[in-house]
Amino acid sequence: MSTPEEDAEVFRRAVRNWSDGNFEGVLALLSDDVVHTVNVDALEIPWVSSAAGKHAVQARLQLIAETFIVNAFIIETLVHENDEIRATVLGYHMH
Repeated sequence: MSTPEEDAEVFRRAVRNWSDGNFEGVLALLSDDVVHTVNVDALEIPWVSSAAGKHAVQARLQLIAETFIVNAFIIETLVHENDEIRATVLGYHMH
């Protein structure tokens, strides 16, 4: 079992990989039961929707990668509670 610090570091690595355009590096860090929850799901915008499971999260990330040029992805806040990590991440994209 990992520590909260180790979990937070995995999250930070995933964000760095995403910001650097290393899509495979992001996928390698996702567990099969990953849950990505967006605080306000969009009704008509598929790239800002929640997803559960590695395959669903991968599809969501792939759509973002195909739709936008990622300029930067920066962690603004990171909170680890029990077995969950919540973060505010600023994404700078070009369409």
